[in-house]
Amino acid sequence: MLLMPLLLISALLRAQSNQSGLVRSAETGQPVTGATVTLVRTGKAVVSDAGGAFVIAAAPDDSIKVSAVGFLPLTVKAAEAASIMMPIDPR
Repeated sequence: MLLMPLLLISALLRAQSNQSGLVRSAETGQPVTGATVTLVRTGKAVVSDAGGAFVIAAAPDDSIKVSAVGFLPLTVKAAEAASIMMPIDPR
């Protein structure tokens, strides 16, 4: 009985890989520095670098939330995070 949970955890850990992406402004195409990229399932977060790039450990079907000051937050699948275009918040 104790072996089943260990096997399940092991399978879940193997399913995760590093998902990388680039956060850019939808209006200008410029990189968004300091965007917070959060894995919805766990709450683990990373921050995009000066070029808008980030890397986060996630399964391809995990959802990630991307937010930054002055932009509307987005939620996308990790597998679709290679290029995230963030719309400017009109407020």
